[in-house]
Parts: sequence; structure tokens; C-alpha cells
Amino acid sequence: MIAGLKEGEAKMSKSDPMAAIFMEDDEKDVEAKINQAFCPPGKVEGNPCLEYVKYFVFDTLKEFVVERPQKYGGNK
Repeated sequence: MIAGLKEGEAKMSKSDPMAAIFMEDDEKDVEAKINQAFCPPGKVEGNPCLEYVKYFVFDTLKEFVVERPQKYGGNK
């Protein structure tokens, strides 16, 4: 089970539409939900953004690049 997109949510819930990404969400909705998602630096366990990457992105892509400014260590 994937954690909800908000802090402290152990699982996604339909009761809060901003806490999960749904198949019927359009690109704008998904972007808004990801931008507000709980994703603290250095936290791996229970990090919903990293869970999405692990279970959905890595299944389809061979490489995943996080683009960030050089002042934050550059791309990863």
C-alpha cells in the first residue's frame, strides 16, 4: 500500500482528494498534488513521492533524473 501524499497518512484515501493520485486525474491535478506532497529531504521511509517513483516510475523507465540547481548538489 502506498502512503498518502500528506504528512502522517499511512495510506491513500478517497476521503481527501488531495491525498492521492487517481487514474482520472488530469496532468494539472497530478502536478498540483505532487507539488504539495509531503517530501522532506533525507526522509526515505514513508515518503510518498519516493514510493511513487519506486513502484510506478522504475517499472517503466531505466533512468530517473531529479533536476536541481548546482547549489543543492546538482542533478541526481
